[in-house]
Amino acid sequence: MTNTTSKTIHVCNFEEQRVMKVGRAPTVDVRITDISVSRFHSNLYLCDDGTLSIVDNFSKFGTLKLIQEPLEVSKIDDY
Repeated sequence: MTNTTSKTIHVCNFEEQRVMKVGRAPTVDVRITDISVSRFHSNLYLCDDGTLSIVDNFSKFGTLKLIQEPLEVSKIDDY
């Protein structure tokens, strides 16, 4: 049996752009080659206050974030 779990670290530089596309497509900024990830899965946004937001792009399986501390949640209309 092959172990298909792997961990990858992506370093994102927001100096030149405030939004990064995440997905499997070769044209995205953060590429994740996993079948459960949509071609254009989500966006990472650098907000004006310096916080980072992730917004799902109506992907089939949704977007999950590992939460290790309290996380403020807001509606999509707030962006």
